[in-house]
Amino acid sequence: MPDVLQAHRAEETSMTQTSTATLRCGVVGVGKMGNHHARLWTQVEGCDLVGVVDSSADRCQQVVEKYGGKGYSEVDALIAAGVDVVTIATPTIHHRAAAERLLAAGVHCLIEKPLAPTPAEARAIADAAA
Repeated sequence: MPDVLQAHRAEETSMTQTSTATLRCGVVGVGKMGNHHARLWTQVEGCDLVGVVDSSADRCQQVVEKYGGKGYSEVDALIAAGVDVVTIATPTIHHRAAAERLLAAGVHCLIEKPLAPTPAEARAIADAAA
């Protein structure tokens, strides 16, 4: 079980002994890899695919029809939906902008490789996560 899911479940359990924790998941970028991640989130016990973000409304709609959740055109809308963890599967040049926004909002991020196009951008993402 991923550490973030264990931590989330422990937090939920401490709030009430009768609640069942559900990790609210999202995907930013639903091309080939993002579509794959959306599918996988729906197959992980205790996870709920809340929404996906993509610059293409058609791609968002296709993923939502297949796996559920809502489609958004902006990362901020996904944050407002209350996600706990997000896969970032955009083209690499967009990883930093999405990661910094999500991390600043307290959202855990799983970022597709490569992390960033340059070591400096990778460091900026790591610093935002610290």
